[in-house]
Parts: sequence; structure tokens; C-alpha cells
Amino acid sequence: MAFGLPQIRLPQFSKRTWLIIGGGAAALLLLIILIVSAIPKGKVAEKVALSVWMSTESLDQMTPVLQSFLAQNTSVEKINFKQIAADNYENELLNALAADKGPDIFVLPNDLLTRHLDKISPMPATLLTPDLFRSTFVPVAADDAIRKDTAGSEYIMGVPFNMDTLGLFYNTAMFSDANLEAPQTWDDFASAVAKLTNKQQDGSVVRVAGAALGGQSNVSFATDILYLLMLQNGTKMVSADKTSATFHLSEAGTGGNPVFPGTDALSFYTGFAIPGSTINVSGKQTDIYTWNNTLPSSFQALSRRKAAMIFGYASNIEDLSKLSGIKLGVAPVPQPAPELVGTTLQEKTVNYAQYQIMTVSRKSSSTDAAWELINYLTSKDAQKMINASTKRLSARLDLIEEQSKISLYGTFVSEFSTAQNWYKKDPAKMDKIFEQAIDAVVLFGQSPQNALESAAQSANKILGEQ
Repeated sequence: MAFGLPQIRLPQFSKRTWLIIGGGAAALLLLIILIVSAIPKGKVAEKVALSVWMSTESLDQMTPVLQSFLAQNTSVEKINFKQIAADNYENELLNALAADKGPDIFVLPNDLLTRHLDKISPMPATLLTPDLFRSTFVPVAADDAIRKDTAGSEYIMGVPFNMDTLGLFYNTAMFSDANLEAPQTWDDFASAVAKLTNKQQDGSVVRVAGAALGGQSNVSFATDILYLLMLQNGTKMVSADKTSATFHLSEAGTGGNPVFPGTDALSFYTGFAIPGSTINVSGKQTDIYTWNNTLPSSFQALSRRKAAMIFGYASNIEDLSKLSGIKLGVAPVPQPAPELVGTTLQEKTVNYAQYQIMTVSRKSSSTDAAWELINYLTSKDAQKMINASTKRLSARLDLIEEQSKISLYGTFVSEFSTAQNWYKKDPAKMDKIFEQAIDAVVLFGQSPQNALESAAQSANKILGEQ
């Protein structure tokens, strides 16, 4: 008997049957190929190069944080950084954008953002929502950077790269000699000015100024000081639709009597540069004339002991700290004295902000990657790294407490939560208009109200431009 596998008898098919089976198999194979080809295939992420333009930060200062980003984001191959002098930054940026040779990322002063909204690509909400923005950064940044479309939906047009506010610098030795402390209110400030000012006996020549303010040609940040006073006094600077000036208009005061908050602010400011000016402090007329065009510029006046107080920003600390023979004191800017409303003293603190906003060009071919870089550069760890090299302060709320402990700088941090700004459309032109208003009062004897009415006419031409 033979042993082996059992033999299988295959069925016998006709030629026609085999053709049908073969055709069906071919059709099935074709269907499989089509299905497989239709399945999306994962693409290898294409690496991009980003360009960043800034005016105040240098390559040396930014290199560590940019390298840190590249190490964590392999989709970005390189970052081309360019620093441009502040005086020419805006012109060079606009020319480059017009020629399609602009950067992916650029930085603007906060009061220039609105003017260039048409050049910006909004931030994706997947990276940062408006609500998260508000809980991350100080309030003034949200006021400037978060906008609404016609349907009322909010979107983010930039992220604060740093934050700064106007503060008061003073010579501590001069204050000690006069037995004075840093003024907290403008009444305190006026009293200190009167006590610190040293004039010739007839009052015609100022030997030492109590403070550098009142004029504009030799007062650093003259218009910013005036804007601060106007905002503190409740001045509505522009109309709700931001197309016309309102800083010269009256408002209903106590008992319905009209008041001119903008005019009162200009009158107070210029009084420090007009001989014979006095204000009522605690029922006493106080001479506040302390400044004129014969004195050196603010910073030079402080360094030469020609002025006891000047106004400036935290970004000025490093230079002012180098002044020989001056022990520098820093205080928040004075505030209006609390008002008695009924039986309650009410006070409202207002400070003045100037800072930089980082944003993305709408002409960028890598907007998502650019916003990812901005999101990283404005993160807590990156901001700490940047600020350590630039000596600038962050707008992040989670860094407020830490920054408030930094000598001198902490004073400015205390002002961040109450800082404001206002819509100027073209800051350089608007500043010029207010400089002319100051000169009109101080040099040409025009009334503050007439000076502001003329300023409003000029401002309306800027605000109404398309």
C-alpha cells in the first residue's frame, strides 16, 4: 500500500469561466489600488526661514532666546534678525513691505499699531484667545491689541513685547537737604517745586529748577507728561469713532457747570514755565514758576544739579544711573488729590504707558510659524531671558510680583495695572501739534483754551485722513 497525501481532484472550468474569474480579480485589484491611492499620505514638514525686524534690541541680546526657539521647533530652519535705527525704522519697514521684501515679524510702538492694521495678519485663536490674552497681559495691552470685526468677534493683532510707563526721577540729596519726600499728589509736587526752586531775588532768573516741565523744547517727554495730566483729569481725547478730536471740549462738572479738563491740564502744565504762575495748594497760593528755555535739557539739568526732578521711563534708568555724583531716586508719577464726593474720598490712579507690540506681516508666507515664534518670545521663560539682557520690563501679569522687587525698576511695575494711552493715529504728527500748543501758551501768551482749539483743528485733519 502506498502512503502519501490524499489526491485532490480539482473542478474543471470552461475557458469562459476562467475569463470571468480573471476579469473579476483584475477589477478587484484596480479597486484596491484606487482606494489606497486616495488615502492621504503624511507629508514631510517643509522647513521655513523667518525674518524678524526690531529697533531697540540687538542681535547679541536676542540670539540666546532665538536659538532656544530653534532648538525646540525643528520646523523653523533659521531666523534672520535685523536691527534698524529707531529714527528710520518705520520708513524702512513700509518701503520693504510695499516692495514685498518686508519681514515676517516686526515690532511697533503701541501707538502705531492702529495705523498699520491693514499690514497685519491676525493671530490664530488656536495659539492665544482674547480671553487668555486678558488674563496674561496688563490691561492697556488688551485695549491696544484686541480688536473687533463688524460682527463683534474679537481677534488679536499683536502681543506686547515689553512694557514701560512714565515715572518721576529725583535727586535724593536735594530732597534730603530740603527735608522733602517724593510727592504723591500734584499738590505735593507743586509744593516741592516751590521749595526746591532757586531763583534770582527778583524771580527773573532760575538758577535751579524744582522740576523740568512746563515747556517742550528742553523737556524730555513733554507731550507724554501733558497727555498724562489730561488723562488723569478725565479728558476725553477723541470721539468714540476716533475720527475727531474732543480734548478741547467742555464737560458737565459739579452742579452742571461746564468744565474744560483738557484746558485745565494744559494750563497746569505750562504754568511751571510762565513767570508769576501760582496755584492754590491747601488754601495758599503757591508760586510754581521753575523752568524756561535757558536751562539745559531735562537729563542734563538733573546731572548738573540744575533740576531736582525730571520725568522719564524705566528704559532711561540705565543711562541715568551712570550720572556722576547723583544718587537717583524713583517714584510713581504724582496723581490728582482724592476728591470728596458726598462723604467719601474718591481717587482714581492713572499712569501713562509706552511699549512695543510684536506682530506678523499679512504678506508673510509663514504666518503660522511667525505667530508661533511670537507666542514663544512673549512666554514667561523667554521674557525673563530677554529682559535680563535688555533691562526692559515684561507686560506679563505672572511676572509682576517678581519684577516689582527689582531696585528702581519695581516702581514702574507698580504703575502697569493703571496705565493708559490714547489713539493718536499718527503719533509723530500728533505730538508735534501738542508741542505747538505748549509753545503757543508759554512763548506767545495764547490762552490754553485757544491753543487747544487750534490743536483740535490740526488733529482733526490727521484723524479724518483715510
